[in-house]
Amino acid sequence: MLENVSQTAMREAQLLERIRDGDNTAFTEIYTGHKQSVYLYCLRYLGENGAAEDVFQDVFLGFLQHARNGLQVSSICAYLIRSARNACLNRIRDRKATSDVYEMEEKLADDHFEDDATDIDLSEALDRLPELNREALVLREYAGLTYEEIAEVSGLPTTTICKRIYRARQQLRRIVLQEKRRKQES
Repeated sequence: MLENVSQTAMREAQLLERIRDGDNTAFTEIYTGHKQSVYLYCLRYLGENGAAEDVFQDVFLGFLQHARNGLQVSSICAYLIRSARNACLNRIRDRKATSDVYEMEEKLADDHFEDDATDIDLSEALDRLPELNREALVLREYAGLTYEEIAEVSGLPTTTICKRIYRARQQLRRIVLQEKRRKQES
């Protein structure tokens, strides 16, 4: 059994080395050996063919890029599944975040005030947010950057970016509710 494991590890190390050297047949061999398990994992996790195909493709493209840049892993299969899991989680999080913003925009549209002086639209509400929180939210929702990309752009930890976006969404909701109450009182 241990002999099989070490043979597999040696074989995978050789394949990674061949990919680094530009051998596309090595990548094809890895792809052929793991495509079904990675795709089925994505499909089970996301429940949609289109989303699963997108994540599946991103996982293998990411793997190829990392392999060409010297990726060292003990198990290609574990690496691919872990990458697929992270990509699926990101996809689910992105869907939820996007739906939150769409719901907020619909709510704002439904709560559109008749008096232009008290009218509040999404851009006005965004302008009321603290600059750091607004920047993170705009990069996420309007520029479409991932949390990791925003962290890279801003030079901050991803956890800080997550907190800022969460706070921005909460503050935006409060602003809308305050304006709605203010309008009802007048």
